[in-house]
Order: sequence, then structure tokens, then C-alpha cells
Amino acid sequence: MQTSHLSIFLITSLVILSGCLDESQNSGFWGTELSPPVPTPNFQLTNQHNESFNLTSFQGNVVIISFIFTHCSDTCLPTTQLLKNLSMSLTPDLESNISLISISVDPFRDTPEVLANFTLQNNITWPHLTGTWGSLKPVWDDFGIWVVPQNSESNNNTNSDENYGVLHNPAVFILDKDLRKRSLFTGVDWSPAYLIHDIEIILQE
Repeated sequence: MQTSHLSIFLITSLVILSGCLDESQNSGFWGTELSPPVPTPNFQLTNQHNESFNLTSFQGNVVIISFIFTHCSDTCLPTTQLLKNLSMSLTPDLESNISLISISVDPFRDTPEVLANFTLQNNITWPHLTGTWGSLKPVWDDFGIWVVPQNSESNNNTNSDENYGVLHNPAVFILDKDLRKRSLFTGVDWSPAYLIHDIEIILQE
């Protein structure tokens, strides 16, 4: 499993450095294909309604997972808007087979209440998840997400300064119905149609 985590981290890093998506893969995916598919361990976090959430509750659906934080000033809002556009463009058949999740990379500020306000302000309803640093770190690691708080002590287990930034690699993953990582999009240089294209391939399997 460690090899899989390292591979995903390297893939996310290389795609970010390349600045583009490989749309010429034999699979037909428009995102970066993760092959062979990488299983995702179950995780338990807390949603914006302060309710416990388990990933396995979405087993049987194609799952789209993004990583954001509410104080983000660059990629997070565009990512959220792209996913909102995606959710609004789904046909009823696709909508019934797709679930979205956003996971915070800033657990100290992104409390359930803050996430609830964020989803209300952006008129979105899908689960936005948070937890302790200790509960989120294994999830970030599993998806190859690096999280580096800046100008604070928040990279440990304290938060003495509210005015800090968080460096992280922006990534959106598509999981198949068995919760295996199949396709990866990085940055915000993609359209909802790209994700729908890959989702339809997965649903046809």
C-alpha cells in the first residue's frame, strides 16, 4: 500500500509540474488514469452538519473527491464552482450514480459550522468533510495530497495563529463504484465535461 501512496503522490506532482492533462491514454480517460485502479481505505470524518461520515456509505456510486479549504484565495473556489457546474449539468440518470465529496486541508479553521456557512454561501449541498489533523492526515496521504500550513504552528497539533495560509496540491479524483481511484484531474484547467466523459467510461464497465 505504501507503494500505491507514493505512486499517487508522484503522479499528482508530475501532472502539476507538466501543467497539462494527458488526453491520449489508451483507456480513453481525459484525466490522468490511475492504473491499475488504487483501492481507497474507508475513512470516517465529520460533515458540515456535524454528522459522522463514512466513505463506504457511497459505495456503489462513482465518487468525485476534491481537497479544498474555505480560506483559500486561489484554486479552491474555482474548483468548487467547477464541481457545482458539474452537479447542475448532470442528467437524472447520471445524478443518481454520482456522489461528490470535498475534504478540508485546514482542519483548524474549517469546523463543521464554517463548512456549513461555506456550502450555504455557495449554494451547494454535497458533503464537506473535516476532522482532526490526525484523522485527516491519513486521508491526505492516501490521495497523495501534501498539506503545508504557512506562518503558523498548525502543521503539528496546535493553532496559535488564525492568519496563516495552507499550501496544498489541488486535485480532483474519480473513484469507481468499488471506491478505487481511477482518474485524476489537477489544477483548475478542466471543464465539467472532462469529468463526465471519464465517469461515463467507468459507468459503462
